[in-house]
Amino acid sequence: MDSFKANYEDEEYYHGLLPREDLPLLLRAPGDFLLRTSQSKLTEERKLILSLAVAPDPTNPTISTPKEGNSGIGAVVPSHISGSASALAETEKRQHPHPKKPESSGLRRSREGTRKLKTGDNAARAHPSVSKISMMKPHTKTTRLSKTSHEKKPTESSDIVNSGCSAPSNSGSSVPGSLKSTLRHFILTPEVTTPPSRWTNDKTLTADTPGELIQMYRLSRQPIDKKSPNTVLINPIKRPPWELRHDNVTLQKKIGEGQYGDVWTAKLRIRPHVGINKEIDVAVKQTKTEESMSKEKIKEVMKEARLMRNVDHPNVVKLYGVVVEREPLLIVMELVDVGGLDKYLLLTGDKLNAELKISFIQDAAWGIEYLHHKRIIHCDLAARNCLIATTYQGLMVKISDFGLSREGETYSLREKKKMPVKWLAPETIETLTFSLKSDVWAFGVLVWEVFANAEEPYNGLTNADTKAKVLAGGRLEFPITTPAEIQLLILKDCWEQTSVKRATMTVVSQKLEVISGKTPPDQQQSVRRTVLQGNQSTQPIQQPPKPQPHQLPSIKQQVAGSQHAAQTPVQSNMKPLVKPKSQHKVSKGVSNDHGTKSGRRKH
Repeated sequence: MDSFKANYEDEEYYHGLLPREDLPLLLRAPGDFLLRTSQSKLTEERKLILSLAVAPDPTNPTISTPKEGNSGIGAVVPSHISGSASALAETEKRQHPHPKKPESSGLRRSREGTRKLKTGDNAARAHPSVSKISMMKPHTKTTRLSKTSHEKKPTESSDIVNSGCSAPSNSGSSVPGSLKSTLRHFILTPEVTTPPSRWTNDKTLTADTPGELIQMYRLSRQPIDKKSPNTVLINPIKRPPWELRHDNVTLQKKIGEGQYGDVWTAKLRIRPHVGINKEIDVAVKQTKTEESMSKEKIKEVMKEARLMRNVDHPNVVKLYGVVVEREPLLIVMELVDVGGLDKYLLLTGDKLNAELKISFIQDAAWGIEYLHHKRIIHCDLAARNCLIATTYQGLMVKISDFGLSREGETYSLREKKKMPVKWLAPETIETLTFSLKSDVWAFGVLVWEVFANAEEPYNGLTNADTKAKVLAGGRLEFPITTPAEIQLLILKDCWEQTSVKRATMTVVSQKLEVISGKTPPDQQQSVRRTVLQGNQSTQPIQQPPKPQPHQLPSIKQQVAGSQHAAQTPVQSNMKPLVKPKSQHKVSKGVSNDHGTKSGRRKH
């Protein structure tokens, strides 16, 4: 079987264990195709799948064909295929930036009987129409196309219901962009046939390897499914830059454990395909290898990577790519040198001054604001999921660990599951609903952790007692060393009982900028300009003028009656507490922690 895999793993259009959810952004035009592997059940052997984008209505306008003399598969178009002229033109344009002049005569429309394709094949919950292509075992080296079969409907076992962003629909799936396409999936399986033959009795093509079979279909202008003349292979989609290969990642030292496996330091060889052998230091999440990963676990790992792919912000951990060609799956990320924020606070928190701690929470606020602009709910904001990096400006906090994150403005759990109760907003405790505003609440708890040196929130209370206290309006009490204006900001803007009254992360970030005196990064300014210009944003964001220090009431006025607040020194004329510094000292001996869970100090 290893030699059989070698026949297709080196093909540039082989994408390994890439799940269906990632296909729409790759297969955009009719005729786009790729190879991948998948399985319906954990007990079943993985199958080789050919995924193909097809035009949804094969009875529509005639298309023109380019000259066969053109190089590449864009020139190979079956004479009987029906589809869209613009679709083919777009495919040709992407495959050949400078195409040759096409033939003057257009392709005639197919007069064969055709059936309308079912739509929604690319959605995880749709029933795809799948043709089975049988191939001989490696020693016989023969591959053939056989009867049509149907791939089983994938089982959806996710615990999450997306409220703000709809789940894939069963009714017609169109990929992003101007071209309307649906996806179809064809299973390639080895099968013994003797004697080897290029043609079978039912006049289907045969070949020695999957690559040869695909090349024959491209050159012969034959549709994969004879009943659907638009199932023609035109444009092989190569692995994008974020699909890395095992050979280019060298694991070095294990530095922690995460939900799905181990975390390593590693070397990533970049751009090896063009002869450049530059290596960079990275962190790698490696999935567990004791047994084959289920389809659902692969989807969860890839979901985290999918969220991180479009994120580019100095206060969010950067994703370099994923390795999905075979197990173990690898998520390759930026290596953050200092380590976890919680561990750093536990070891050095008593020695850190207020201005550095305010700098930390300002960094975190910028990162979360950016994620919200991208319509990403983190759902697990806490000091344990933040990392500290050394930069030319000093120490910088970065948001990490997107294992529980979701796209959209809200989503609800279908059933109760183990969650970090002491970081949950009241509405999440009551309704199991997460939102951008529940992230704002959790950010407030994160701020408390920073000034409490990573002690556990509601220390001494059980989860049940914590729920009761939060729902009754109880709040954490800040340590007396917490600046008054920070306490006020969190109490009034982050810990409002109802989510509607809670501030957005943009408002919180801007108020923190007045306190910290820090200048937001360029990405922040771009995000806010986009919101102000009325473009798509995370949600309607208020843009009040930045608060002036004299406008903020004292903490005593806001939390009158609180013995803790009464002990807090109050500044009558609030000024920025932090002046930008070139460097902050890094405490030695703090281990790296990329997305790993750590324990708390015992009390």
